[in-house]
Amino acid sequence: MAGWVRPLYRDDRASSTWHVARDKGFTTTTYCGEKITGPLEIATHEDKPEREGRCDTCVRVEAEAREQSPLESAGR
Repeated sequence: MAGWVRPLYRDDRASSTWHVARDKGFTTTTYCGEKITGPLEIATHEDKPEREGRCDTCVRVEAEAREQSPLESAGR
């Protein structure tokens, strides 16, 4: 499962779109280049981001990365 994240605290103007985290630290960088600072909400189930809205770029890049993974292609 991909590591879907979004800012934990959002004001009304902030996007509630879920992103896939690429690098986590003080600032989390996502596959689409979004930089998220502060606490993160982390999806524990795949259906929540799917239901609430996932970033199209993160979906595409994560799928491409999964296809290129040697462990995934070996069926492990």
